[in-house]
Amino acid sequence: MNKIQAQTSETKLEQVELMKQFLGVWKAEFGDGSVFTSENKQFGNGMSSNSQIINNNGEVIESVIQLFGYDKKTDNFTICYKGQPNCE
Repeated sequence: MNKIQAQTSETKLEQVELMKQFLGVWKAEFGDGSVFTSENKQFGNGMSSNSQIINNNGEVIESVIQLFGYDKKTDNFTICYKGQPNCE
């Protein structure tokens, strides 16, 4: 009888290399006409991100700054977040 064995070894993901795929400017348009933009720049082994949501009148309704830092010991990113809702 032939047996089939599934692969059991896990591939180690290179977290910093994966993060680099998010560098640059990203834009998403919502159905109500508002737009999300995010500018991501490399910062050491992490990245900084400056994001905004702009409504269809051109007003910034939310602004977020994030700093992603890579911890080699735990193989994880830590995120520092500062948001400023501009909604009234």
